[in-house]
Amino acid sequence: MTEHSTHPDTIKSHHVRKTLRIVGISFAALISVILIAIGGLILYFTSPRITSLVNREASKYLNAKVEFENMDYTLFSTFPMLKVTADSLTVVSKSLDTLSPEQRHSLPKDADRLLSTGNMLVELNIMKALKGDVAIRVAEVGNPSLNMVAYDNVVNNYNILPHSLKIKEIPNLEIDSIRITEPLYISYTNIAEKTNARVAINGMQISRKLNPGFYEVMLNSVADASVGDKNIISSLPININGGVVMKSNPARLQLSNMNIYSDGIRTVTNMEMKESEISSFTMNIISSNMIEAAKNFATMLPLQLSKISGKLPVNLEINLTEPYSLANLDKMQNLDRSGTLGEWTMVNLMPAFTILAEVKDADLSLSAIEKGVPDLSDFNLNAFADIDPHNRYANSLEIRECSLKAGKSDLAISGEASEILSGSPLINANIKGDADLGHIIRRFIPSSPLTIAGVLSGNTDVSCRVTDIATGKVENLDVNARLTSPALNIADNAGKIAGNLSGTSLQIDAHLPSLSKDSLSNGRINLYAKSRNTAIKDLNDSSSLLLSAASIKASYSARILNGTPSSATKVAIKAGSVKSSTPTVSISADDITMNISGILRHSPWSPASYLNTAPSSANDSLIAEKVHHTPLYLVASLPSTVQSLLTMLDMTTDVKISSGTLLSKGYPAENRFSGLSLCSNLDTLDIRSLHVESRSTSADLAARISNLRGFLTSSIPAPLYVDLDADFSNIDINQLSGTYYAGVSAMTGRQADYSVPAPGPYTATDSLCVVIPRNIIAKANLKSDKAEYKEWTFSPLSTEITTHNGIARIGKLRIGSDFCNADIDWTYSTEDLGNIFMHLMADVDNFDLDRFFTTFPTLPESSPALANLSGIISVNVEGDFKMFPSMFLNTPSLSGDASLTCDSLEYTTDNKIIRLFMRNGKGPVKVDDFTAHASFHDNLLQVDPFSIHCGPYEVMAGGVNNLQGEIYYHVGMMHLPFMFPFGVNLVGNFHHPEIRFGGKGIKDGREREIASHIEDSADVNIMRQLRQGWLLFIENAAKYDAKNNHDYVFNVK
Repeated sequence: MTEHSTHPDTIKSHHVRKTLRIVGISFAALISVILIAIGGLILYFTSPRITSLVNREASKYLNAKVEFENMDYTLFSTFPMLKVTADSLTVVSKSLDTLSPEQRHSLPKDADRLLSTGNMLVELNIMKALKGDVAIRVAEVGNPSLNMVAYDNVVNNYNILPHSLKIKEIPNLEIDSIRITEPLYISYTNIAEKTNARVAINGMQISRKLNPGFYEVMLNSVADASVGDKNIISSLPININGGVVMKSNPARLQLSNMNIYSDGIRTVTNMEMKESEISSFTMNIISSNMIEAAKNFATMLPLQLSKISGKLPVNLEINLTEPYSLANLDKMQNLDRSGTLGEWTMVNLMPAFTILAEVKDADLSLSAIEKGVPDLSDFNLNAFADIDPHNRYANSLEIRECSLKAGKSDLAISGEASEILSGSPLINANIKGDADLGHIIRRFIPSSPLTIAGVLSGNTDVSCRVTDIATGKVENLDVNARLTSPALNIADNAGKIAGNLSGTSLQIDAHLPSLSKDSLSNGRINLYAKSRNTAIKDLNDSSSLLLSAASIKASYSARILNGTPSSATKVAIKAGSVKSSTPTVSISADDITMNISGILRHSPWSPASYLNTAPSSANDSLIAEKVHHTPLYLVASLPSTVQSLLTMLDMTTDVKISSGTLLSKGYPAENRFSGLSLCSNLDTLDIRSLHVESRSTSADLAARISNLRGFLTSSIPAPLYVDLDADFSNIDINQLSGTYYAGVSAMTGRQADYSVPAPGPYTATDSLCVVIPRNIIAKANLKSDKAEYKEWTFSPLSTEITTHNGIARIGKLRIGSDFCNADIDWTYSTEDLGNIFMHLMADVDNFDLDRFFTTFPTLPESSPALANLSGIISVNVEGDFKMFPSMFLNTPSLSGDASLTCDSLEYTTDNKIIRLFMRNGKGPVKVDDFTAHASFHDNLLQVDPFSIHCGPYEVMAGGVNNLQGEIYYHVGMMHLPFMFPFGVNLVGNFHHPEIRFGGKGIKDGREREIASHIEDSADVNIMRQLRQGWLLFIENAAKYDAKNNHDYVFNVK
């Protein structure tokens, strides 16, 4: 053995080479076996066998029948790429097999076909496939067609993956290029919703770039869609390009600046998805003119909107704010099917995102919609929404800017809605604008006779919480509005009414804790409106109303008090001045204040028990049925709705007017009033003070009317209480009467006729039974410092007038003058229609003859002898009589007494008197005090015999007369110093009296002789006599005024 062969290293190297030869031979043998096996497999798996195997296995794992045609592959010539080809692919779904024949009848004929293609080519890297990765160099599909059909939202032909199929691990997928050699058609049909859609992809190419998993996508397509028989879009081109990153292990999808173009709309999308979670998402929708883009959807839009033209640039940005799991989509679908979870759970499965919407300088032309519609210009919008489904209270919609102009009008809105997913969103908004009211009226109410010219500017803040959108229930509604207008002109062309307002403003402040469309149960509303000048004119008759510095302040409040709704209203009205005029009347007032407050009652007001309406006598109702009469009781006839309102409402009113003037063509005098203070509620009207003047007549008035509500709402006669206090400084009856006659002349156009017309034949008016209403309980206290009638002046005057239970009484009528005082008491009773009567009592005392003749100097001028008479006379008269219901006098009931008392009568003597009475000496003739009495009874006026003593002379007088004018009066000279006594009798009648001389005494029985043949009644109508007497009274006063005064005012403007 040599040294070389025996060296240990040499021996070790030899063993290594031997081992390597064995390993190499073994590997070569293994490769040979594999190649032989592969070759055997290739030889075995011919095209028919591989096609059948793939179809069988694919159909086994899918709920569908999969059919490849002529599937083949190539490996050796393309190694390491496995090239797979197929002539076609058809997938027929079995998901619709559960439908009945009747249900399938509504499906398209090829509803089961889900997918079909023409030639297919896939080149797969076999070496990477051995590592568990899928690397495709190229994929080509020819003439693909995807046909999706849904019977409803549950049953469809594309749900072919079995629920038991679970993919444990998704291999890493790499595709270098995907090409569609012929158009791809995708169609969708939903039978239940009558929806059809079809997309034709004319060209699509997906190619991988240098970055791992990054692809560039290019797609051109045309889309059509319809709902029912209405086309939504027709031949809409859609082009897509952008970058896509796709990785499968772990699964990842990323969109980079993915652009979608569709006739004026561009969408840019960036998204990143890892496995089943979208980690980020951003989408921008941009259109330079959304109006032009929307024309592709013209058939879907309302006809009016489709006519809009102009420019509408839109930018919409959507951002995902937190990762979103795609598993939520399956949960939402299952929730929609089962309906077992609450509404908030459905919202909770939504993604969290924000939306920003912007519109800048848009101009919209609306004239094509309808003639007269204004164009919108300078339309700007900036709105932001933040949606967080995991926190129902952290969701908001913010309108940062929304403004536009339309003609002379402009509008700006800003606001925020928070907690919008909570079911009760909180809203805060601000609205500003200028509204051209004339244009708005012409636009929205073109047929209205109302025309308005003017601009209304406003600023309104609104905040509320919407608790139930469906029913419109709102809580915590706060409204603060400020509206102003420098000038408004309003005209009602139909009613011929025109109005002008200047310096007008309106403020509204409202807080409503609870409000719905059906009720307002809680809250407050404050309103304040004012106008510098307001003018309203009636163009038909030139009537007008002018207000200056007018304002209205109103408030309404409602609340729940002890479980019962309660509401209150307050209104305050003020005006610096008010002037109203018609062709015949003009009224003006200064410094006006009116306060009104009302409260809605918890329960209806109930009236008290009122008068007994039974007749006063057994014949009362019988007489009332047969005789035409005024109402026995006054009863208000109000609509039931008004009566119900009066019983449910408590209201008070306070009115104050500093001064005012009333002019009337029918009463041509300047009537002034001042210091009006009025307070009222539904039960009482209280005029605290009022001063009135008409020429030289003036008075201070106060009045009170009570039990108003009972009177107005009672179904049976209810009492009405009236109290009046009138304190006159002066009553000029002449001026009042003269002004009245001048007004009648002005209204009729005829010269005033002061003569009282002679009574004609009796009419129904004469026989109208005038009844004092039995439920009117009134009292009037009247007094005057002075009264003027013709040339007479009376001072003072006072009386108390009352009505009660059908009885009217003028009591305590006190008439004072320089020469006498008179007290009168008059009663008119209709308490019993079977016993209607009048009663009169008059007492005249201290009638000073000397003062009387001084006051009326014309009397002694016409009869000089009266100037020598002086003394004091007192008269007392009392009488009554009954009346028939026809207002005729019941003559037999007429009765009365009169007393005459003379004190200190003197007659200044002259030569004639001295010679006549053969009296010595000079000085006045004095008459001893005496009293005379007269009575009326049994249709007779009887003067009881009385004596007059004058020195040595004594004269006795007495007599009687009846209603027919027959008379018998006797004057007897009882004592004469120079001759025997004698008497003078006055007999016959008043028309033809006869004088006869006789004894000094009165013949007994003569009165019985006169009365024996008198009729029991006389044809005297009391109402006619009173009316004639009243007309005569004012006629004399009017004549006097027309002769001495001419300051009538006929121009009421």
